[in-house]
Formats: sequence, structure tokens, C-alpha cells
Amino acid sequence: MIRQGLQTVGTRGDRHHAVGGGHPRRCRMSTEAVSWALRDAPDVPAQCVAVLVGLAEHADKHGRGAYPSAGTLAGYARKSKRQVHYDMEALAEAKLIRFGDQSLAAKFPLNRRPVVYDLAVERVQVGVQSIAPQEPEPGVQPASGVQPASPLQSTSPQDADDLQEQHGMQSTAPQENEFQGCNTAQPGVQSTANKPPTKPKSKPSSRRRDLNEGRQDVERLCTHLADRIEANGSLRPEIGKKWRDAARLMLDTEKRTEAQVHKAIDWCQDNGFWRRNVMSMPKLRDQYDRLRLQAQEERDRDAANGRASPGGHLKQRPAGSPRDSWMDDRR
Repeated sequence: MIRQGLQTVGTRGDRHHAVGGGHPRRCRMSTEAVSWALRDAPDVPAQCVAVLVGLAEHADKHGRGAYPSAGTLAGYARKSKRQVHYDMEALAEAKLIRFGDQSLAAKFPLNRRPVVYDLAVERVQVGVQSIAPQEPEPGVQPASGVQPASPLQSTSPQDADDLQEQHGMQSTAPQENEFQGCNTAQPGVQSTANKPPTKPKSKPSSRRRDLNEGRQDVERLCTHLADRIEANGSLRPEIGKKWRDAARLMLDTEKRTEAQVHKAIDWCQDNGFWRRNVMSMPKLRDQYDRLRLQAQEERDRDAANGRASPGGHLKQRPAGSPRDSWMDDRR
């Protein structure tokens, strides 16, 4: 019934607007009804508070005679009209609103006549008390240990000493014995006046030692690869920590010799395919075994076919040539 009643209300069929158009006129707001909706109304669903306050704004001080339109309530609550209908049903089920005197809306046409509601202002929350400060009744003593606050007084040096003596407080002014490095008021407490200041303990450095520091062999290999890459027409690469780590691991962990890595650099930078793919020391380390196997395969093929000398004779480079010694590293 409540939803049907709200659906028959026009967008201007409330106290804010006259039926025949014209300028809107403001109704008299009831602070009592609004206060009840905000503070005293019991068991109000959280989503219905704004709609209940909107109804209270259009009611009298007794919470009666509220007939705002669904559009007005939707504007108050920032909701749709459908949501307002649901909130009205929830408020009716909670017995916070009820149908009022419908004759109050008899001045409106039937097709735009709103439904009149009354608020159940007689219902209040249990245990709600005023928290306003109350004056103590005459003849009533304050609780034990609680003294009424007194107005601020001047605290000259003499007055401050008097107050301390009255309340059993000790003076905080410097005494003669404090300058001598002892405190007679607290026996057993050692003086800290003459104690030299202690130096803060230095925390151990969390910086790790650079394993590449002082490694001339690592620097020579990195510089040689950078020189060959630049000689092939590419931009000279920047030698960083990753380069030095890769060269050091090849020497220390993988047990390559500096001469073997140096020759591997020369071979890959002379090869048309590998010079495009080995542009850094980490890449050389990753592809080292593939470079070695391919170089060994080419050496064996050349040894089987033989090499032609300028005079037409075939010459063969011995397999144990120093230039090819790095290829026999089978680790």
C-alpha cells in the first residue's frame, strides 16, 4: 500500500510546490521531528535514515502530516524513486511510520494526491540519556578524591613554592647537591655528571666486498672484447659489473684460462654470425661451449679437406696449434 501511495504522487505534489505551478513555497520545518529521526528513533535501518529525516522535515512538531513526494525524498537521500519505495516499506515494517490523516492532502487533485504519513515519535531508544553537563545540587559533596577545578591563579615564585608545600610536591628548581653529581633524595643512584659520554657503537658495514676488485685478468678480458666489438664497427659497449662478474666466473668457477677466453673472443668476433650475437661478456660466457664446438667442427673439417697454399700446394695446420688450443677445453 505504501508503494502504491508513493507512485501516485507527482513530482510537484508536496509542500514545496503549489499544484498549479508558480514559485515554490517552503514549509515550516519541525526541529522536534528531525531530532527524533536523527537521535531517538529506535532500530532505524542504516539505509533508511535519510528517507526518515526527509519525512521528519515535512512533519509538524508532533511528527504528523508529512506528505513529501517520492521525487523529493529521492533528492534528499540521493537515491532513485524505486529505492525510496523500498526504504518506505522497511520503515513501515519497523513501525517507525504509519498512515496519517489523508484529508490534509485533499486539496490536491486525485491523480496527484500524495499519501500522508505520521512518524512514531512516541517510540524512543531505550537507555538514551542527555550528556549535557549538569550543575551539582546544593549540599551534595563531590566524590572522594575529586576536587572541583579552581580558576587559574598567578604563579609567582613564592606562590609556586606555597602550592608545592600544600600538595606535597617537591621543587624542581636546581639544588646545590645536584651540581656536585649526587642525588641525596634517591640513595643508591650513581651520579652521571662526571661520567664521560659513551661513543655509539659502530654497526658493521653491510656493503659486500667487490670480488672483481684488483682483478687485472678480468679487466684485460673485458677490455679486449670491448675493443673487438668497437673494431667491427659497433658502438663501444660499457664495461660494468655484469661484464666483470661473467669474466671472473669463467676464470674461477669454470676454470677457463685467460688465454682460452682471449682466443674465444677473437674467434667469435672474426665469425660473421657470432659477431652479431656475442656483444657482451655475459653472452660470451653463455655461448662459450657452443662457440668451442663450432670452432672445433670447422677445424676438423679444414684438417680433413686440407688448405691450399699460394703455390698450389696443400698445407695443414697441426691440430695442436696454440691458436686452436682453446677448442680442446672439454669442461
